[in-house]
Amino acid sequence: MSQSLDRGLSVLDALSGGAGTLDELAGELDVHKSTVLRLLRTLEAHHFVRRAGARHYRLGSALFDLANRALEERDVRRASAPALARLNARTGHTVHLATYEDGEAVYVDKFDGRHVVRMYSRIGKRAPLHCTAVGKVLVAALEPARRAEVAAGLDFVAMTPNTITGADSYLVELDRVARQGHAVDNAEHEDFVHCIAAPVRGPGGAVVAAVSLSVPRMLLDLDGLLALVPELMATARAASADNGWISQEKLRQREQVMTKVAITTDDAPKPPAAFAQGSRKGNFLQVAGQVGFDPKTGKVVGTTVAEQARQAVKNIEAVLAAGGASLADVIMIRVYLTDPAQFAEFNEVYNTLVSEPYPARTTVYVGLPAGLLVEIDALAVLD
Repeated sequence: MSQSLDRGLSVLDALSGGAGTLDELAGELDVHKSTVLRLLRTLEAHHFVRRAGARHYRLGSALFDLANRALEERDVRRASAPALARLNARTGHTVHLATYEDGEAVYVDKFDGRHVVRMYSRIGKRAPLHCTAVGKVLVAALEPARRAEVAAGLDFVAMTPNTITGADSYLVELDRVARQGHAVDNAEHEDFVHCIAAPVRGPGGAVVAAVSLSVPRMLLDLDGLLALVPELMATARAASADNGWISQEKLRQREQVMTKVAITTDDAPKPPAAFAQGSRKGNFLQVAGQVGFDPKTGKVVGTTVAEQARQAVKNIEAVLAAGGASLADVIMIRVYLTDPAQFAEFNEVYNTLVSEPYPARTTVYVGLPAGLLVEIDALAVLD
């Protein structure tokens, strides 16, 4: 390694702990200040270092950009690989994963097809944006103003007779891709191959890559290729989910699941005040305290703790069922007894009402309205 490169990397490493002055950096690297200043000016010119005030230096934006792009490409490739491999196995055709970089699409992963004709592509190879399906997907993901900037900077080299050769036509094509959610390369890049591509999204919905399916025209005509669009879209959704994307449908489902819902049933006593028989949020279901009331007659069942306990548990089961659960889902039971002397009698009947694996239980002694000997509530966790 050259001495200048070694010292430059040492400067970056020294600044990784925070801002530093010229004197501090010279002392840490054990070199003359003029040498450090020369290195800093070079690094600053390329945005790897920036000034922080009059005397301090910090790491610059170019370094963060490189790190983020490297992490993004590495992560999207690793996260997307299982879904891409399944698509390749199901169809037998070549599958690519590409990302956007410096005005080109870059292939970051590839699964070769099983047919004899091979795609002229490799990991790391760059592809034009105007005539490849992955390129169209990646640019269509940009804001319209940014799309126009990209289109204005392209040369629109005619690779085949089908290649788009003008910015206006290209922008119309990008609008179509954005609306339909996938792109088609109808022998626009190579005249013997056609391709379809769809976006892979990350957290927040941003497009982080494009997945494509490429097939030689001699093996599959355009109608046959387009018939694989649903398969491709399913793969893109699976890869997106593996990259942390949550669809709007799943977000709505999650919101619905996480909304607190009051559980009501005619098979348990109606509450005498402003509380629900049960309340569910997400996969948690809390059953309100139940006593030995028969919901049909509104009267207390029996005069013993055993009789009332059986009816209370029956009421709990009714509320659980209304909330989509059962006693098997209960992880915690609280028992309220009026008389410590009835503890053994209660346990005897309780042991016949529950089964292994047993829920946790707490028993407390309280005062209940006249005629009531026991009250029980329960907490269930559903799958």
